[in-house]
Amino acid sequence: MFKKIKYIFAILLICLFFTNCKYGFNNCFYYGSNVNERTKNGILHLDDNPVETKNEYNILIIADTHFGSRWADVPYKKLYNYLDSIKNTEDWPSFVICLGDSTNAGEESEFILYTEFLQHLQNEYGLKTYNTIGNHDCYQFGWENWKEYCYPYTPFYKFQTQNFSYYFLDTATGTIGKNQLEHLKKDMQNDKNPKIVSSHYPIYTSTMLFCLGDSFERNELISLFQQNNVKFVIGGHIHDRPESINLGTFSQEVISSFTYENTFALLKVNEANQSTQFTLKTLN
Repeated sequence: MFKKIKYIFAILLICLFFTNCKYGFNNCFYYGSNVNERTKNGILHLDDNPVETKNEYNILIIADTHFGSRWADVPYKKLYNYLDSIKNTEDWPSFVICLGDSTNAGEESEFILYTEFLQHLQNEYGLKTYNTIGNHDCYQFGWENWKEYCYPYTPFYKFQTQNFSYYFLDTATGTIGKNQLEHLKKDMQNDKNPKIVSSHYPIYTSTMLFCLGDSFERNELISLFQQNNVKFVIGGHIHDRPESINLGTFSQEVISSFTYENTFALLKVNEANQSTQFTLKTLN
């Protein structure tokens, strides 16, 4: 009887595992680096300010594009049609954030396709993309490709606008790591701006599934964010289960997959009153 229960439990775990990633056994094995190695140089401070002196603006957010996937086609033409339809409206975005899993298997050919997509957004719509690294981007030593193709070519960085600081974390292997956590603490404690944080893995989910797995790290991050004026956290990774979570002094939005669910988000930011307004949208 006990052996039968173990088999059933193992099958359920496998089903749950592959429901989320739609990839296969490569999801288990092909990480080519660890987070401490990827973030050993600390946080990079970019000179960018993609909104210049605007007091109110929109950010276009996409997650889990999975270029190269055999399961679905990337709906980039639908996104172009949407952008064409909102030109000269108040919904027009100032820049783009991608929350990771840009590619499906970390292969160079997939990164090239993803880069072509970003170049089209830049050349045709004037939209620069800030990238977050995801777990699929690290498959088959994909980290080497990610740091060659994905601006700003480092996974742990920040930039500042007039009043906000934007932080991008490396959670691609399901952990933030000791090195990155220590650097993040020092930087946030010296930064009085309200903050917006991007992470591939959600910091926390209501089911405790597919978020950062280490409870110590989760608690440390939530406490750090509460104490250092973080206003908003955005995460991806969970393809079909978007979720809004109130974490006391800040909120977190988990965004469903651009490719598998045809979704994206707009985040309206008001620099003057330091507020954010989030809207999840579906491409037609």
